[in-house]
Amino acid sequence: MKNILLIILTALLVAAFQYFLPWYTLAIPTFVIGFLGAKRKPFAAFLVGFFAVFLLWAIMISMISFQNNFILAKRISQLFFKHEWVWLLVIVNSFIGAIVGGISALSGRYLRDAM
Repeated sequence: MKNILLIILTALLVAAFQYFLPWYTLAIPTFVIGFLGAKRKPFAAFLVGFFAVFLLWAIMISMISFQNNFILAKRISQLFFKHEWVWLLVIVNSFIGAIVGGISALSGRYLRDAM
């Protein structure tokens, strides 16, 4: 239950940061949540950051693409995959952001252990 609340809190903080700042600032709130979640295992910290960013990015990319009828997503997926696999593009992009979020949360957790 605590991890679900941390995932929601992390996703809200990442969304707030990314509304005003570039995409790579997602590492700041995930690092802070990983640092402050004191009594969790390191793998759990990674999963919280990973799933928070994965779900947030998948929802945001889907909403933005849905608003323009997936025109840009279809063209980019044709460029990368040679097919109109829009949902694969959403999953790949979400996975890239999720890796950054997970590693950032894990780094925060390890810094907490080092202190």
